[in-house]
Amino acid sequence: AKVGSVACAHRAEELWHRLQTTKAHPDKSESLMRPTIFTYTTLISAWSRVTAQVPEAGERIYDLVEELWKDENVTLNHRPFSAALNGFARSNYPLKEEPNKSKIALAIVTRMREEAKTNEQMRPNLPVFHAAIDCCGKVLASGELRRQLAVDGSTVKCETASLKIAIALFKAMEIDRVRPNNDTFLKLILCAQNL
Repeated sequence: AKVGSVACAHRAEELWHRLQTTKAHPDKSESLMRPTIFTYTTLISAWSRVTAQVPEAGERIYDLVEELWKDENVTLNHRPFSAALNGFARSNYPLKEEPNKSKIALAIVTRMREEAKTNEQMRPNLPVFHAAIDCCGKVLASGELRRQLAVDGSTVKCETASLKIAIALFKAMEIDRVRPNNDTFLKLILCAQNL
């Protein structure tokens, strides 16, 4: 997952499908053959490291995040969502659901904060907020993203929304008592510079 090669991401996907289709051994519990939070995180990490090169990687991460929200057999924590946000931040390709990745980042963090009311492990931490702010600052990272987001020939609307989301994320950090550090301010300055 951490190699960052397209071949490795596809290999991780193969192993994921093998896990999904393998029947439990008669002597073992069926729960041993289900994906865990660790397997979700590992596969999301594998895809998140190749989102700059592989157009479908962001879509796959998005699908895995949606699966994860629905998987009742998994006890959620913040790690796979942090990996997903890092993948979206690195991506050079728009997602079909929402081309503005800052809006996706906000939706994920908002849902995590809501889930944290009943599961403390879901509380967004500093790396989660940093990855979400990165999504805002890199919303126009490639020509492809610019073209997709330039509805009326300009990207001002997208840039304005992304900057507002970055500021809202920073305010959410304060509310959640997540202490910012020098990287937080660097990411916010780069956000302002890029947008």
